[in-house]
Amino acid sequence: MQCSHRHTPTAGKRMRDTEGAATTVGSLHFSLVTASRRSPMGRPPSRWLLFGGILLLLSLTTSFWDNDIRTKALSGKHSVRQTVNVTQPEGRPERTAMDAAKEVPNARRDRVEVAWIMSFGGSGTSYTIVNVETAGNVTTASNYAEDFENLVPVHPEWKNGPFVRDPSKPLPSRYVLTKTHCAAYCMNCPTHNYVLDLDTFDAACRTAKIRNDRGDTETLTYNASIPTRALHLFRSPFDNLVGRFHLSQELRQSRGETTGVGYSNSRDGLTSWCRNLDATFREDELSSGLLDPDFLTRHGQFPCHAEWFRFAQWHNLAYQVTQRHSLPTHYLFYENYTKNYEGTVQSLFEFLEIEPVLDFLPFKSSKSYGSFFDTEYGQAAARLVQDQALPAVWSLVEHYFAPYVDSEPEAQTPSANREFDKRTPQVAWLLSFPNSGTTFTLKNTGSMSNRSVASNYGREFEHALPVRPDLIHGPYVSLPLAHELPPTSILTKTHCGGFCDNCVPEGFVFDLPRFALWCTRGSKKIEGTKKQTFYNLTVPTKAVHLVRSPFDNLIARVHYSTRKHGNESQWSPEQRASFSNDREGYLAWCSHLDGLHVEEFRESTFFSDEVKAAFRDVPCFAEWFRYVQWHNNAIKLTQIMQLPVHIVRYEKYTTDFETTANDLLDFLELPAVGPPASFLPGKTYGDFFSREEAQAAKRLVQLVATTDCWDLISNYFDPWV
Repeated sequence: MQCSHRHTPTAGKRMRDTEGAATTVGSLHFSLVTASRRSPMGRPPSRWLLFGGILLLLSLTTSFWDNDIRTKALSGKHSVRQTVNVTQPEGRPERTAMDAAKEVPNARRDRVEVAWIMSFGGSGTSYTIVNVETAGNVTTASNYAEDFENLVPVHPEWKNGPFVRDPSKPLPSRYVLTKTHCAAYCMNCPTHNYVLDLDTFDAACRTAKIRNDRGDTETLTYNASIPTRALHLFRSPFDNLVGRFHLSQELRQSRGETTGVGYSNSRDGLTSWCRNLDATFREDELSSGLLDPDFLTRHGQFPCHAEWFRFAQWHNLAYQVTQRHSLPTHYLFYENYTKNYEGTVQSLFEFLEIEPVLDFLPFKSSKSYGSFFDTEYGQAAARLVQDQALPAVWSLVEHYFAPYVDSEPEAQTPSANREFDKRTPQVAWLLSFPNSGTTFTLKNTGSMSNRSVASNYGREFEHALPVRPDLIHGPYVSLPLAHELPPTSILTKTHCGGFCDNCVPEGFVFDLPRFALWCTRGSKKIEGTKKQTFYNLTVPTKAVHLVRSPFDNLIARVHYSTRKHGNESQWSPEQRASFSNDREGYLAWCSHLDGLHVEEFRESTFFSDEVKAAFRDVPCFAEWFRYVQWHNNAIKLTQIMQLPVHIVRYEKYTTDFETTANDLLDFLELPAVGPPASFLPGKTYGDFFSREEAQAAKRLVQLVATTDCWDLISNYFDPWV
């Protein structure tokens, strides 16, 4: 189920490289085989539940408990560093605090930085903040300074915030915990106040409030570079809902209101409050156009459905903001203060690099409100949240629903109820590392099928239209349509991410959740301005994986960078003259790239010493890494999503055009009714590389590639064996 605001990353299935082995997580072992046997609902998991669970495992798996816990782009089968650390719910595998998360991109180590505490309203923020202030004997900060007696920004030049909560206490030496609720957590409000896109939510996370000289509240927004890590706080949505029920009445009473108060503190009182809330905004929900009609059909009669929607959406967007800005993130589950207090606060203080110097603040366990909810309500809540939550977010909150869903019948799997899964055209990704033959593959498929093709990148079109009315965030087709939409699957361009050629390692080393997010990322023009979009990862139903020789691909990227799309200001006239279309020009470009960010590569913890040693022998070493990492991630993601995959090798257009083109059409279930597009075989560039360089590149690739990736691309190295 989608609503109009949804943006999405990630997903999960067992991968071949696990080979049935237990993956070590913290001090425990978690078998992917065991995980795949049974879902929290007491049945074999749907592909999305399994997808979410294993993707979370991918994004959280770290080294073992020791004094140097960090994950790198290691030699061997894993090519990315993970950047999430977690205080895990009791009864689930513990994850450690990651020292690697301390390696913040471009951090200025000589000054205090901001660590957000991101929390949905009523999640236990106050205790966490006051405990840090008390035990650390330091101040925290906040976006919300309307009631501060003295308005003191964390740094003098940060005029727009955030602001110090207690100027009488010192700032921490490393990270100042900074309160932000972002947005979209209101209770008694119409849809336009809480159905938000990612850009709006992102800005709200950085929006401070102060009291100006006239006594009016003024909003200020600070730069996205200011937060450098985040604490993401979770609380049981059931307890959270009852807490918000109480808060709503308290706020109304404090304002002297007589409506919306007087409900009993019981299941009946909560139900009455929910029904009143639902009735108040029902007309707005139906008329605003912001909530997907399918959502209202499936969940509109569920008491407090908007509250549950806000819970799922808020955590989705908070997760996406931390992914967007590559913030090392610590997940803290509020109930763990009761179940494992010492471990919870210790890992929190380690993450903030604050040394406790005084006693921790006593913690008084909050009342649990499980008795307010019966099994039927809990199951309905689980369906709504699982429908709305990103797979990675669902994996973080699914344990809250376990008491209610063990007896859930098989027919209630989300995919069984998602009618839009049957809508056409279905999206078939064209997954392609840039300069692999994407443009020709799209053009030829459109010509031979006489059907339109699509792209994540609506900005490429003068006028962009979503491929289906329910997919307002993409992918897109160009208007006017060159051909009719296909009745089956529409081939859809996505380059995903991790391929920039002029950036520090943090800019291109992508873990799988970040890669998945970028696979659904797109853009469109709105009134001449490019806007970023994301769609749900449940949208694609199959994938075409386009592969080109890494040797030819590399030279094509040289040409793309220096000629066809090169930024004039990026190159000096002397450099442009040196980038000739021959081996010498290729080596000159590599020399330029390899000379960028030397210190960052040397100091990076993304790469093992063995990989760094292999870099030294390979011109354009980062380009080779990017190519392999990209294909590693593409393979893993389609496996986890359980998508049918068709491999297209670009060179086959030259050696067997007819079979290559027709097999692709068969995969898309489209007949060949039109002429093929004109194909000019791409030049091969084997003479640009010496045998020694090719063999050195092979050694690097074998260090970084997964088994499946090496099986896919090893043939390209055969001429140099």
